[in-house]
Amino acid sequence: MSSWPLNGKKGGNRKHSKIDTLPPEMKATVEEMIMDGSATYSDIVTYLEQQGYSLSVSSVCRYAQGYVENLQTLQIAQANFRNMLDELERYPDLDTTEALVRVASQNLMTALTSKRMRIGARSASINL
Repeated sequence: MSSWPLNGKKGGNRKHSKIDTLPPEMKATVEEMIMDGSATYSDIVTYLEQQGYSLSVSSVCRYAQGYVENLQTLQIAQANFRNMLDELERYPDLDTTEALVRVASQNLMTALTSKRMRIGARSASINL
């Protein structure tokens, strides 16, 4: 078996952070500090140093960006699931697959409309 990566990509693109190696309660505290906005990244680094851990501001920043992105993705998934359940409740005879298609179609139309509005606003500002 060859050790060369497929398509020029290395396997296992999962991000690893020093924050992931912190004890669970310490990691939870850092995540809470990120989410409530009460601390800057420098404040978080200082807090971790006081607890005996050494991390850079850029490391905390990268972790925070990924953490927030993951939370946003989860929130979108939860909203989509709620929308599907609403469709199924509204139309009891509706097949689950059809409900999924309706939610996906709605999301697609929202995304397309949003993109068109951004493009239109950009064009309007250029024409001024």
